[in-house]
Amino acid sequence: MENWEKVKDEIWAMFRENAKRQEERAKRQEEEIAKWQEENAKRQEKNAKRQEEEEKKHAEWKKESDRQAAERKAEYDRQAAEYKKEAAERKAEADRRSAEYDKKMDELREQTRKTNEMVNGIGRSNGLVAEETYYNTLAESKTLGNIHFDEIEQNWRSSLKLKDKTKIKGQFDIIMINDVAIGLIEIKYKVRPGDIANLAGNQVNAFKTLFPAYADYKFYLGIGGLCYDKGKENDEKFIEDEAKEYGVAILKVKGDVVEIDDKNLKVY
Repeated sequence: MENWEKVKDEIWAMFRENAKRQEERAKRQEEEIAKWQEENAKRQEKNAKRQEEEEKKHAEWKKESDRQAAERKAEYDRQAAEYKKEAAERKAEADRRSAEYDKKMDELREQTRKTNEMVNGIGRSNGLVAEETYYNTLAESKTLGNIHFDEIEQNWRSSLKLKDKTKIKGQFDIIMINDVAIGLIEIKYKVRPGDIANLAGNQVNAFKTLFPAYADYKFYLGIGGLCYDKGKENDEKFIEDEAKEYGVAILKVKGDVVEIDDKNLKVY
């Protein structure tokens, strides 16, 4: 019996010891949980504070960034407006100058046109005077060199389209005609180097092509002008020598008289 009581007391002692340990363990766990909760609360508070500071810094940065962006945009808009204004002013100035230039060019073209009309009119008038003067002289004698012609006419014109679709045009100032020969006289206001060769070559060939009825006739040539080119190396003397070489008569006006040098005529 005594042993049972002793055993019972030992068992209760063990229960009490175990309960005490459990109580102490629970207390420690509560203390640890409380400590962890406290530390966790501090960490959360610290994190919240850090996040608040970061959000504040971000807000300040964004505000500054927006301010700088607004300034840059305002500066860009200002420069763009100035550039647009300057471009408009430059265009207006360019348009004004272009209009002035066009006006001056129109005035210059009009002056040139009037001058050309006047010069051409003078040239045509002088050419007609020369042609009429030489025609009247030749019409009196109807003679060129030692050849007498039955008829004398003015201003034969014709044109012909060839098989190769090229076109030949011809205008011949004075034409003297008999049964076997043609006297072809070209009249110019001013006779220049090259006119002799053109008469002896192109003009004769064109006449024969345009008026084939006279293709087999003998051609005698003459050239006359109110003046002869006196340019480089005395072209007048060169033209006279060229005419003699080609056998072309030279007609000149000396005062009221027409002089005809037809001593070296050749047949074409």
